[in-house]
Parts: sequence; structure tokens; C-alpha cells
Amino acid sequence: MRELEIGIVDMQSLAESTGNRGHIEELTAKKTALSSLLGVKAQGALVRSRFMNAMHMDAPSHYFFSLERRNGQRKIFHSLCTENGTTVYEHDEIRRYAAAFYKGLYASEVVSHTESAQPFFEGLPQVQANKVLEEVLSMEELKEALQSLKVGKAPGIDGLPADFFKSFWPVIGEDLLDVLKDSLATGCLPLSCRRAVVTLLPKKGDLQQLKNWRPVSLLCTDYKLLSKVLATRLGRVLAEVIHVDQSYCVPGRLITDNVMLIRDFLEVSGSLEIETGLISIDQEKAFDWVEHQYLWRTLQAFGFSPGFIAMIQVLYRDIESMVKINGGLSAPFKVQRGVRQGCSLSGMLYSLAIEPLLHNLRHKLAGVCVPGCSGLFKLSAYADDVIIFVNDQKDVNTMEEVTQNFGRFYFEVQVKDKTVWGLGVARESIRRKYFITSYTPENGFWILYFLKDELSFNGNPVVRLPVRAELQKVGVFVDYDAGLVSFYDVEARAHIYSATGCTFSEPLYPFLSPFPHDCGRNSTPLIISPVNQTD
Repeated sequence: MRELEIGIVDMQSLAESTGNRGHIEELTAKKTALSSLLGVKAQGALVRSRFMNAMHMDAPSHYFFSLERRNGQRKIFHSLCTENGTTVYEHDEIRRYAAAFYKGLYASEVVSHTESAQPFFEGLPQVQANKVLEEVLSMEELKEALQSLKVGKAPGIDGLPADFFKSFWPVIGEDLLDVLKDSLATGCLPLSCRRAVVTLLPKKGDLQQLKNWRPVSLLCTDYKLLSKVLATRLGRVLAEVIHVDQSYCVPGRLITDNVMLIRDFLEVSGSLEIETGLISIDQEKAFDWVEHQYLWRTLQAFGFSPGFIAMIQVLYRDIESMVKINGGLSAPFKVQRGVRQGCSLSGMLYSLAIEPLLHNLRHKLAGVCVPGCSGLFKLSAYADDVIIFVNDQKDVNTMEEVTQNFGRFYFEVQVKDKTVWGLGVARESIRRKYFITSYTPENGFWILYFLKDELSFNGNPVVRLPVRAELQKVGVFVDYDAGLVSFYDVEARAHIYSATGCTFSEPLYPFLSPFPHDCGRNSTPLIISPVNQTD
């Protein structure tokens, strides 16, 4: 483009000085070429600047390029704070750390098969139209899916946007259909479809922390077409199995349904002087922490046929991602859990994944009765944003018990100035008021001890751990489905120890042992504290 601009300036001087008709025609041709080139460049700037009303604006202008620059600068990483508290500044180090962070985020934590989730699968509604769901992929479905894709969106790793497929569909349509049919038959997609580019969008909070960035997967258009077809099929039956109080990604339902329900509930309960309250619960890293093994079990529990489940599994078999940081890509890494934000199916799959929890809550909560209304008000959900309607402590306790049993819980204990302590989790049935001879996992205890300047886990045998700098606060993380109990140094943001392969046959609760005060040397109490988590 620069050479073309210089050529135009030279030709302009030559044409003005000579008046030669050939020079004037050549000058006109060069200006036309430059205008066309600027149009293409401006279109790219429009896409990258996320400006969606280009048709109403004058073509190429400095405005779009400035807007692209500003949006791009918001996504530039100048530094990142790591889990151990250090800060990295070099671009290569930032990229490597980001890749390691998301590799860990998408690594499966399921280490053994447990039955702790089985009660949540009981009594779920069943799909009736399985034959429609597992029909052979057709050209008509692909065409419909293609027409629904918006143009001007960022492409996947192959660089082919939806515009390309729409323009060349008569040429490539039949071949693409054959490729996708073969992939469904063999159970594996081509590498370009299995590999996604993860781009990061800033959220609120400290942007030096990767947890405050939202990962969105840029997927190839052929992958999007297949997922769109399956999403269209799933959308036809989703309302059969997802309760009406969940509105996320269910055709015919809107978030405004939730808003108006809560607004009307508060207005009516207030006017009738009904004592009531709303409890909001939110799942941390909701989309990213969906275990694939759990997802397949959930689909089976809803009665989806093995054939349709196998089609969805093709989209998640041997998939990989690469993180895009400051214009560069990281090395690819395996993705073993999570539903991809950017896939047409992801929202529907998440609604199915959380439905067993909501179903269990509806079954166990007493709910709030409003005079004149035929049903009880129990909950309202939009994805993982769930509002619980309560008017007594019993429902609060029920909600806590159900959510703990469902998956994960986390708490922190302040141990500052303590010389001896023990903390962790214990089974609900433990008789805490009686003398216990052996505090081991076999007897229902998972405990971290600090005794005589030694740190240890109460395994069988005992696990001796390296003594760290003076611990101030210890975090305890439990994942029921993965059979996992982990301990963390909160202040240092460091992992201490994880007990894996655990079997939990009943709910777990915090266990604290402050030990004797030792003439005042160990009189400081253990303090369990709430945790504010952000998605």
C-alpha cells in the first residue's frame, strides 16, 4: 500500500506537468486500486473493532482504525501475576504462563468413579423424540445452519470465515457433508476442527489475574456448522427436560422471564406482608469446570439415546486449544473438561449439566406460598445464576446441604499465631463428642496437622510435608465428584497437598481442632472465614 501511495504522488506530478492522457488514465487506475485496498483494510478494522453498524457509516475513515487500536490495546498483556505471587513481564513468559494456567483449568480432576452424584440423577424427566435427534446428517440441515451464521465474525485456526463458506457453498457443500458424516461415523473430527484458539476478553477486577479474563474459543466454521445442526436438534426437545424456571438457552424462554418473576414476587410478597428472602448462588468457572464424564452421565440420565450422545462426544473427543496472547499463539494443550464458550451447543449443554442440581433443589425445598397462586415459589435460574426463594432457616440449610453434595465447596481457616492445629473435613456421621482413636481417611477424616513445627496429612501412612514460611491462612477445597480434598496456603497462593482417589459416601463438613492452649502459647482461636468468589 505504501508503494502504491508513493506511485500515485509521482504520477500526479507527472500528469499535471505533461497533461498526457496515458498518465492521467494510469493515475486514475492507481487511485482506484488504492481505494479498493483501503476498503478491504477498513472492513478488517470494522470486524476487529466490533463495530456492527458499518452499513450506516461512511467507508474507510480514521475512526475505524482508531477504534480497532483502542479495542486491541484493552487486550494487550503487559504483565501477569502468577499463582506464587511473582509477576512476569516478558511476552514469551506471559504466553507460557497463560498456556499453563488454561491447561490446568481444562485438566480433568476426575480420578475415580464415585456414586456421590447418583442421587441427583434420580427422577429426571426423559426425552421422548430420540429418533429425530440421531437422524443422519443432511444437506438441508447444513444449509440452514450456514444461513444462521453471522458474517464478519473472527474465524478459527484455518482462517476461513462464514463468508467464505456462503460464497463457495455450491462448490464445497457436498464434500463438507461427506467429511462431517465420516467424522460422525469414525468418532473423530479433523485436527483443524478439534483445535481452537482461545482469545481472552477482559472482565471486571485486576486484569493482572487471568481469572478476571473470559476465555472464548474461536472455532472453525465447519465445526460451527456441525454444532449448530446438533444444537437445532437439541433445541426441539430441550423444553421437555429443562424445568420452566430455567430460561438459559431454552428456545422460547428469555431472561426477562426471570426478571419479571422476581420483580412480581417481591411486589406481591411485600404487599401481602409475607416474610421472605432471596438467596443468590453463582457457580465459579461454571462453563470451564463441567467434567465431560459427568456431562455424558447427565445426558444418559435424561434418556438421550447412545447415538445422539455419541454425536456430541465427537465434538469433544481429543480436542485441543491454543491461547492467543499479544498477537501470538501458545503451544496446543489438551482440553479435558469444560464446554466451549463460542460453540452453539455450549449453553444448552450447560443448562442440562446444572439441571440435576436444580431438580434436587426443587424436590427438597419447601418453597414460599403466596395466597392466590396455585404453585410454590422455589427458584429462578438463568444458567448458573440461581435465585432461591426462602422464608425460613430450614430451606437455607437445605440449600446449603444440596449444593455441597452436588460438587465442590471451599472454605478458609485463619491459623495465624497458632503453634499447634488440625483442620480439614469429616464425614457427616462422625460422632465428634466421643473419643476417636484414629483420625484417618478410612475413618472419615481428611486433616492437615501442624505439630511441633511439622506439617503433615493424616494419611495411612502419614504424609510428611515440607515446612513453609509461617502459615497465615489455609484454604480447603473439596470436589465430591472427583474424589478430591486439597489444601492451599492462601497468602502465598500455593498448593500444599491434595488427597486424591477419595470415596465420599455422605456429605462432608469442616473439621477444626485448635488443640490445648498450652499456657497461653496456643490460645489463639482457629477462625473459619467466608470466601467471596468471582467468575
